[in-house]
Amino acid sequence: MMDELSKLDRDYREILKKKNRYYLVVIILLLICTGILLVGSNWFELKINEHASGFLTGMFSSICLIFALFIFKNHRIMDNPKLLKEYRIA
Repeated sequence: MMDELSKLDRDYREILKKKNRYYLVVIILLLICTGILLVGSNWFELKINEHASGFLTGMFSSICLIFALFIFKNHRIMDNPKLLKEYRIA
């Protein structure tokens, strides 16, 4: 099925794959930051305001969720040749 794609569609599919890898790296980094924040404030008594800690945890989680949605959307586009062509042209 993917062999039938035009060269431009295959190239765009590779671009989406690279974006997904980038998004995955960002998600992993944000999860590491969240882990450091939680471990630092609970085990090592990191001096950070509870409000700031909650804000940062929420912000990191929200960004992770947004990038996960981008990954899901890109996978949906990559698996459907018609959508792939549509998004490439757009």
